[in-house]
Amino acid sequence: MSARKKTSSAKGKPKTPKAKKPVSKPIAKGVSPFGNGFWFKNWIPGAIILILPLLLYFQSTSFGYVLDDKIVLSENNFVKAGTAGISDIFGQESFTGFLGEQQNLVAGARYRPLSLATFALEWQWFEEAPGISHFINILLYALTGLLLFRLFFIIAPNKGAQPWYFTLPFLGALIFVLHPIHTEVVANIKGRDEILALLLSLGTLYFMLRYFVQNKIIYLPLAAITFLLAIFAKENSLTFLAVIPLLVMLFMRIPLQKIVLACLPILGAAIVYILIRYSVIGFLLDSGTEVTSIMNDPFLEATAGQKYATITYTFGWYLKL
Repeated sequence: MSARKKTSSAKGKPKTPKAKKPVSKPIAKGVSPFGNGFWFKNWIPGAIILILPLLLYFQSTSFGYVLDDKIVLSENNFVKAGTAGISDIFGQESFTGFLGEQQNLVAGARYRPLSLATFALEWQWFEEAPGISHFINILLYALTGLLLFRLFFIIAPNKGAQPWYFTLPFLGALIFVLHPIHTEVVANIKGRDEILALLLSLGTLYFMLRYFVQNKIIYLPLAAITFLLAIFAKENSLTFLAVIPLLVMLFMRIPLQKIVLACLPILGAAIVYILIRYSVIGFLLDSGTEVTSIMNDPFLEATAGQKYATITYTFGWYLKL
């Protein structure tokens, strides 16, 4: 009898359901991370991310022109013509303003007119003022950190479970703006092409995410224009043709067909850039001119083994940083 009672009483007891662990979900349809008041709510982390680069790199405003600065700015005749030289900047290879003619000194030549156009505007307004150029670099870098913070917040929003100083958006953006690997780009005026390329590529990603979340078609042409400017800054922005769809596939519940169709405008922007580049410099990748300077080809006299060993070793140091 006692055994039966125990069995029946055990069966009669309702089981307490186990508490489910919260699972972080990707951006879902109907949940908009683009509500009003984002910067008002996050002004403290935003201010930190904006101010830290200004403090960290402000000393560079006392620096002058160095190394490649003379090629893209201080001794570039198109840049020194101010606004009158912008048509030549966009209409000719990027070293032509310094060399006087297109000489194809580097493999593939260079067509990165956007940063040179900004230098031309600076020269128009301030003439020879390296401190101004350095400050603009710092400001653009700080804005890149802010945009990265915003993008992190879209992809991995803080739902109030953690204080803002322990969240992925803040820590990720903080590491970005403080990382020493960026010193050369920020402190060297010529590095503006890198800063603009990343800033505008992230801007493209931002507009694409807004399109996918809010389904407003206006963001697609905005993304295409921003992406074209990014490639005008530096060609490595083309990698975002892969970065954007892959990121959307990983973090958003969007059908593949919609992702592909939405990426067509930025693909079109890339094609426009390639066509303009070809019409300006006369070839795509190889001019047929042999590069004979070790400054423009560090592997000029290296064997294949030496070349790839050096690349691997250098890449290891980048990973270490």
